Amino acid sequence: MPINAKIIYIEFGDNKRYKLELLYSLATLLKHNALEKSDVIIYTETPDFFKSVDVTVVSIKDRVISYSKNWSYTFRVKPCVILDVLNEFSCPILFLDTDTIIHQNLTPLINSISRNQVFLNRLEKINPYPSIQDFSVDLPHSGKYEYNPLVSWMYNSGIIGVSNEHIPVFEDSIYLLDSMRSAGINEHTIEQTALSEILRINKINIGEVLSEISHYCRGAEKEFMAHQLYKKLADWDDSGLPNIDKPIKLSYLRARLFKRLGWDFG
Repeated sequence: MPINAKIIYIEFGDNKRYKLELLYSLATLLKHNALEKSDVIIYTETPDFFKSVDVTVVSIKDRVISYSKNWSYTFRVKPCVILDVLNEFSCPILFLDTDTIIHQNLTPLINSISRNQVFLNRLEKINPYPSIQDFSVDLPHSGKYEYNPLVSWMYNSGIIGVSNEHIPVFEDSIYLLDSMRSAGINEHTIEQTALSEILRINKINIGEVLSEISHYCRGAEKEFMAHQLYKKLADWDDSGLPNIDKPIKLSYLRARLFKRLGWDFG
């Protein structure tokens, strides 16, 4: 039976590593969740790469340049595509970054998404941009926004659980991130700060996703997983998902030993 939700991935650019990450993440997702083809959607510039994978694949090749402002800020593509998805489907949406590993059934998490309850990966910082002085902007839906070093926060957005009730949130998030960039704030994390801040000022509860899904976004973990994925999927021949009967054993210690000493603990 299909779930009443869409689980989405977004992948673009020329880096094959992201494609391999997505294949592995998808394999772990389907291992723990009984999903139909229409339940999972990959939004990508290169749909042919994923043609043998039994999920829905949608080309965003004609959107990436405009969404990224001619590649000036690539992280802007994510909220723009998610906004498109929210406008298209009247159901909960769970976005997964390519560098995720799913450990269990996600139905309870998805069923918990509501107007006043969303999910992001984890809280990363309070006062993420200490250099900001007196930044404020009038938002289309949420009124006046003022950055406050005492309460402003940034959640990691490698995992996002929302619904179409949050369309105004994403419209304001995109507006806020564009305004921050226009004001000379150039940190690469503006996308996730903007979303976190719009949720905060609208008093929408943010639940952290820690045990159900691993998000290996730190440098050492990324390098370790890239090495393991290129090795594990070296013979992948475009014939469906990779075999994960012997999963990659990711841990902070293994990642640090690989980064510092080159020790290959797969």
